[in-house]
Parts: sequence; C-alpha cells; structure tokens
Amino acid sequence: MSSLEGKIIHMDSHVKGFVDKTFENGDLEKNIENEQSNFENLSEGDQIDSLFQVQSLIAERRDIIHSIHSDKDTEQVSSQSETNNIKYVIKKIAGRPVRIPVHIDDESGVSIDKEHKEKAIESTEDRLSEIKTELSRLNSIDGLKEAYGDKVSELYFQVKMMSSMENYSLELESINAEIESIKISSGKTESGTVVGLDSQYLESLEAEKLKIEDKLNGISNEESIGPFLSRMRSLKEYTNSAEKDRMVEVGSTKKVVNNLLKNMRSHQPYMLAGHLGSGKTEIARHAARIFMIENGIGFNPEDFQNPDDIYEILEPEIFSGAEEASVYDLIGKLKLTGSDTSNPDVIAEHTKKIAKRFEEIGVKGIEENEISKLLLGKSDVTETVFNYGPLGRAIRDGKPIIIDEINLMRPEIIGRINDILLKKEGSEISIQENGEDKFTVKPGFAVIATLNLGSQYSGIQDFNAAFASRWVGAEIDYPEVDETFDLILSTIMRKDRLRLPPDFPAEEYDKLIDLSVTVREIQEIFSGRIEGSRFMAKANSVTAEKSQLEKVVVSTRDVMRKIIKPWKESNFTKPLDSIIAENILASAAIQSKDEQKFITEIFLRRGFFNEWSEQDFVDFGIDSVSDSEIKALTASMDSDDFKEYNQHFDDLLGDAHNRSNITRQSMLIGNKDLMQKNKHKQTP
Repeated sequence: MSSLEGKIIHMDSHVKGFVDKTFENGDLEKNIENEQSNFENLSEGDQIDSLFQVQSLIAERRDIIHSIHSDKDTEQVSSQSETNNIKYVIKKIAGRPVRIPVHIDDESGVSIDKEHKEKAIESTEDRLSEIKTELSRLNSIDGLKEAYGDKVSELYFQVKMMSSMENYSLELESINAEIESIKISSGKTESGTVVGLDSQYLESLEAEKLKIEDKLNGISNEESIGPFLSRMRSLKEYTNSAEKDRMVEVGSTKKVVNNLLKNMRSHQPYMLAGHLGSGKTEIARHAARIFMIENGIGFNPEDFQNPDDIYEILEPEIFSGAEEASVYDLIGKLKLTGSDTSNPDVIAEHTKKIAKRFEEIGVKGIEENEISKLLLGKSDVTETVFNYGPLGRAIRDGKPIIIDEINLMRPEIIGRINDILLKKEGSEISIQENGEDKFTVKPGFAVIATLNLGSQYSGIQDFNAAFASRWVGAEIDYPEVDETFDLILSTIMRKDRLRLPPDFPAEEYDKLIDLSVTVREIQEIFSGRIEGSRFMAKANSVTAEKSQLEKVVVSTRDVMRKIIKPWKESNFTKPLDSIIAENILASAAIQSKDEQKFITEIFLRRGFFNEWSEQDFVDFGIDSVSDSEIKALTASMDSDDFKEYNQHFDDLLGDAHNRSNITRQSMLIGNKDLMQKNKHKQTP
C-alpha cells in the first residue's frame, strides 16, 4: 500500500450515511435471482462494471433532480418578470422555417411547449422509478454496497488531494511573484542587486518554495493516483478557460506565457515566432491582458467584484504588419481638423499655430499674413492635430503593444523603432513625428511581436543583426497530441462536473485521440518537421509520392471551432466525419484542391470516413478524391513502406491511448451508451 493510499479512511461516518441513503429501501426489493451473488466472486471486469453502473445511476438521478428544481426556479422567475415571458415558435417565412420570439400569451407557442413539458415530467418520474429499481437490484449483490463505500471514500480522498494541489499551486505562484518582484525592484536600487534585508527575505522565500514543490511532487509522483489527480486538475483548469472562450494554457503554452511575462516586466522586447495557426497572436494577446491587470491598466478595480471579469474588457494596442504600412501608421501622424468659427481672434491664434508648425517641419517662405488670408472669411478654421498610432498610444498611455507579423514590415519602419525597443521604465522617448513630443516610459509599456515562419508567406523581410539582437523570443510549436486531446475534452466536458455529457457517444472517445494524432501529422508536414508521403499516388504509380503542405493546415483553433464545438452543439447527433468533411476538407479547396486531397488521405489513414466512397465525398463538395485512389490507399496500408512511414504516428497514438485510459472511466460516468450496455450485460 502506498503512503497516500494508506490515508484513505474506510467508510467513515459521512461516507456511510451517503451510501446508506443511496441504497435506501434496497433490502426490501432484492432480486431473488441475484440473492446468492457475491461481489468478491465476480470477475474484476464485472466488479468494475457493477461499480460503474452504480456511479452512473447516481449521477443520472442527481441530474434529474437538479433539472426539476431548476425548472421550478425558472418558472417562478418567469412568473415574476414580464421580460422572461418570451417563447419561440417555428413559422414559415420566405419559404423556410424560421424560429421567431412570441409572448407567452400566444397560444401557438405555449400549447406545444406545455405538451412537451408534461411528457418530459412523466418520463422523468418513470426514469427515477427505474433508477430506484436498478439500485435495489445491484444492492442484492452481497458486498457491493461496502465496495461502493470504499469507492466513495477513495473519490472523497482524491477530491481532498486535488484541492490540496490547487492550494499548493496558488501558494507557489504567490511566492514566485514575490521573488520576481524583489529581483526587479532590487535592480532599480543604488546597488543594482539583491542585498541586505531583501537578500534574507529572498532566501526564506526560496526555502518555502522548495517545501511546497516537494509537497506537490509528492502527490504528483504517487504511482497509484498521482497521474490521475494531475490530469484531472489540468482538465478542470482547461475547462474553466474553454467555457469562457479564453486561451487555454496547456503545459507547453504555460511555459511560453511565463517567460513572456517575465521579460515584459523587465521591459525586454519579446518575439513569438511560429507557423500559421500555432497560436502566437493569441498567446501574445493573453499575456498582454495579464500584464495589464498586473499594472492596473485600463480598468478601475472598484468596478469589479470578481477580478476575473477584468480580463474580458482589456485590449492591448495591436498593429498588423504589412508591406504597405508606414511609420506614420504605427507611431502617428498630423491630421487637419476644422472648427466652425469666423472670429478674428481665433483666426489669428490659428495663424500663429500653423506658422509655428510649418517652421518645425521645415516648410519655409510662407508668411503669416498669407496664412491669414487663406483662413479669413472661412467658416472652417483648419488646425493640425497629432493622431497617435498604436505604438504612439502605447507609449503615451503606458500599455503593451503587439506588432503582429513584424517580418512583413518594411526596413525603414524597423529602423524607426530600433531605439524605442530598449527604453527602460522611467526613461524618455521622443516622438519626432509630433515635434519631438516626449513621454516617460511607464511600467505598463511593453513590446511583443509575432513573426511568421515558412516559405509560404510572401513579402517576408530579413532583419538586420542590430534589430534582431534587441529581442528575446521563442518558437511556438503546435500543441502535442496529449495537449490537443485535453483541449478537445475541455471543450466538450460538462461545466459542473469533470465528466463528459451523458449523451456523448462513448465509442467516439478513442476517435478523438485519432483526431489529435491526425491533426498533429498535418501540422508537422505543414511546418516542414517531416516530409509527407502520399500513398493514394499508388493508384497511378508503384511508389508513394513525397509531398509537403504549403497552403493548408488544420490548426488547434480549427479543431475546436470548426469540428468540436459544432459537434457538441448538435448534441453529438451529427456524425463527426460529416462535420470534418463539411467544415475542414470542403473549405480546403479554397487554398488548394491538391492539398485538399492530401489532408483527406491523412484523415482516411486514421480511420475517418470508413466505407466512404467517391460519391460520399462529392456530396460534401469534395471532388478531388476518386474510388481508385481510396482503394490504392487501403491496399498500401499493409505495405512495409507505409508501416515505416507511419511508425512515428503509431507511437504517438499508442502513448495517447495509454494516457487517456487514466481518466477514461471517470470521464464516462453517467454515459447513457455504457449504462445501456452494462444493463444488457447484467440482464440474465
């Protein structure tokens, strides 16, 4: 028994009360055929199935009861508020059915709703009765109640351990922030380093940090439950971010964000380089928002009860690089504006301002009386105002700026910002475009840039050594297979439980792993990390054709927004293959029909579109794949050259399946497909 397992208390009073309530009245309704059954005599598989069935029945009962209470609360609120008394009915408009809102007094809307609700209530009551009968039948298995109690104790212990991990992580983050703050502030002192009292304080913080890290590692490295707890904790964090449609900090992303924030705090320019769809701009925006919160930029803390709500309202300055962009677009430019007046004193004032401005920018030979003549008698008096660009505003207001696709900008723009990049907090920046306007660098000013990798980008400019030396940076890779799979799960999972929805098709769980590997292969070929092979080419040749992707890639963002979210919104009723064909493959033809065929082949190799014919693809607007090519691919998948090429991705697939098994059963508790399967299995 491990050290942590030894801490699990067998059936304490709270757990015993819960278990007794779960099986209440069960002894009165024992199934005679099962009276002689004993839990210990069941096979390991049957024991697992029985406990899973109990957990799933309890989860379903809890959902039903909760929905009944929620429905009553909703009715009560609706009866008190006229604004909530809105229903929807389907009417035919312009030849198609359209959902339109109607008030509750519209009988055409209410009668249908009421009829369905009455049927639902009746069905729900029947199901609660069935669940009670099922639990009674399971209770007739001697020893199952006790085994379930042990399972609940184990789950209770896991919840406590996960809570401890979260608390330790928060403590660790707090200590790390304090350590970094001491180092940064000490760098601004006379000594320029950590000395005296700060040195002693830093030592004590480092010692405390080691203690907390030891506690966290002790739980995470526990062979029996450590991997399970670590993964469930990560999924919980991911789900919270996915629910709010925010960037999810998977492991590889978190490292980049931490390093990016560290450099922003010391005003070191940071560059994120990556291929199309790798998430570099999203990472930059996410880190910039965190940095703005740290520096109190763009919000009043008193206006927000929940600090987490601040994140949504913040936007850093963003400048998109392009060949046609100018220095003035980035920093700012003078703009002529008019004011409606014919007052001679105002005209004289504007005359002097314009004459002075002409002198500043080197325009000579224009006398003040000539300027006055131009203005005299005009209803609109013209004046020049400096219109700040994104970088100008960032310097003026003390906020971060993201220069997106910086390697598309012309060299003269690069040269203009060279000096600005290395300015530290408290130093002065002159904006010569506005007559040497001077600003002091504020704590919230920081510069982030993104850079495109890949030969598929046109107009990419080379950096000179002086400019490149000013940046610290990182190359952003696409998420690993495990990370993509976890992102998929976090998008699908319930908001109130670390579980998949009851209607999730259990047989598709493994297919989501296949999807993660498929996407990774496409990304590796697109980024040039590997050389792709087309085995469909064997329809017209004896060998596979070496090939790369240069125009089409499936990003992680594409997976979530174009595949997983639409699938979830259909309540998983629309086939996953159909969504991929419609939202990914069909649109790939816009970039390249040839590459559409290639990524279709990659999906086929992973088991997608099984038994689809050429016509099935044509039905989705994909006419680049023929039956002969599909047959050639199928035949090739048994060949040695295919197995050799595919070995790397088979290894990724095997590792991902092994890791997913850690949480599979827990994630599928309450799954309708598996409950039905177990019910048929246990029926004599």
